[in-house]
Amino acid sequence: MAPVRLGRRIAAPSVKQVPRTIAAALDLVVRPSVELRRAFASGGPPGLDAAFARWGSRVVRDLGIDLRVQGLENIDPAGAYVVVALHEGFIDVPILARLPIRPVFTARSELLEWPTLGRFLRATQQIVVSDESGIAAARALLEDGSSRLRLGRSVVIFPQGSILGIETDFQNGAPVLARRAGVRILPVVLAGTHRVWEHPFSPTVRFGQPVFVSVLPPIYPDQWHGLQARMKEAALTNTHAPVRRFNPDRDGWWDGYRFSIDPTFSELAGRHLDRLDRIRRSGPVVT
Repeated sequence: MAPVRLGRRIAAPSVKQVPRTIAAALDLVVRPSVELRRAFASGGPPGLDAAFARWGSRVVRDLGIDLRVQGLENIDPAGAYVVVALHEGFIDVPILARLPIRPVFTARSELLEWPTLGRFLRATQQIVVSDESGIAAARALLEDGSSRLRLGRSVVIFPQGSILGIETDFQNGAPVLARRAGVRILPVVLAGTHRVWEHPFSPTVRFGQPVFVSVLPPIYPDQWHGLQARMKEAALTNTHAPVRRFNPDRDGWWDGYRFSIDPTFSELAGRHLDRLDRIRRSGPVVT
């Protein structure tokens, strides 16, 4: 059956699923913006933490997500961490909100353009950075992240900086922030969330999808080297949910979007470097 568009960003998988998709979309994007802002205004960070957890559980229930979580014993609920999570899509956020980590999320400034989501990000003091601003973005992450960590919050960073797929390389802001704040890094492996809602690649909301979460033991900043390989191996070898794979012939190269390819995926990394070289020599390549 053909998907049924319900707006610019969301579609139901079929006519029969339209009512369920509308209800899920309201719970996913619209209601939490109001409820989480209200919880923060009335109860501060503790109120927001409880509301975050309720929201995450509601999203899992409404979307019928087949969720498998392991490694919760690696989290100290009283601790503050720089949480490093693999990134596949928007659904990563409510999934992570269910963990006992008192989260503050980092988000790209482009999300401020979403009316409800933008109001939520501003009102609840999430950390907003512009990926294209270089040094200014790094400074904002260090300053705002350090202040949240001093208050006992955990700062969630998606080190790939994009949702293109498992092949995208980690950026190095997380260990710098953790070192500056004197906290450990908590690695969280995610797989399968892209199948639930793959915006902007597809607007279709899919129900009953498997999602895998594995919380690895926390590490110190000087143990950062090799973490990316361990996290991606855990994602690729899990048998519960598929990872998102980056296919530039299908997804495009996202000109003007700052990302790089993990050298482990050598063939794709080579293609990416060749493309960047051509852009530098002759301007953007149109495909």
